Amino acid sequence: MKKINVLPQTFYQFECDKDLIVKILPFIEKENYVRTDHNLNYNAPTATSRSTNTTLHKEEKYIELINWIYKCINQFKDDLQLQCEKFTITQCWSNSAGYGQSHHQHLHPNSFLSGILYLNNSDAKTLFVGENIWHYFNKKDKVMQIAPDFNPELNIIHQETSVAGKLILFPSSIIHLVEPHNSFTPNRYTISFNAFPSGKIGNMNFLTGLDIDIK
Repeated sequence: MKKINVLPQTFYQFECDKDLIVKILPFIEKENYVRTDHNLNYNAPTATSRSTNTTLHKEEKYIELINWIYKCINQFKDDLQLQCEKFTITQCWSNSAGYGQSHHQHLHPNSFLSGILYLNNSDAKTLFVGENIWHYFNKKDKVMQIAPDFNPELNIIHQETSVAGKLILFPSSIIHLVEPHNSFTPNRYTISFNAFPSGKIGNMNFLTGLDIDIK
């Protein structure tokens, strides 16, 4: 396990066994995919595609991989000493990018923890974006806005290279995007997922306890 301190945030990096990656990649390549961009234009030629199946974690053919991911999540939970019984994966899907395709900047609502598992090498990096505090004094009203909303030189706080077998865990609230994939073959493949605290969380003695059951 490798910890990456990104300003006040901590990302967690793990390395998956290459044989397991080789085993599941053919199944990922055969998933059904639909294109999407930030305007939900499913025919956008420059947009990456995601699998129509968003519950890959419930598929028997991926169970070995999912079990390994849960071990990584447990290490993350224990290292941060989080007051929750466990984490449950709520959505899990695969992404495919052909030549020139990229993914718009976004975050993952209704989630606590997100992850990206890179299944093959690509020159397209994942960029994690922070708010440029010099844009304006008031975020809601954009008072005294003097810079564009996104400037790569000012906003990017971290870059992750696409290396087969690398898993990155990060807060779901972090905005991120993917650069264009500049290889004609093969496509760039990743698996993404969201996870949420479940079971007994918090502390009943301090009136912060909850019992969350996620199906």
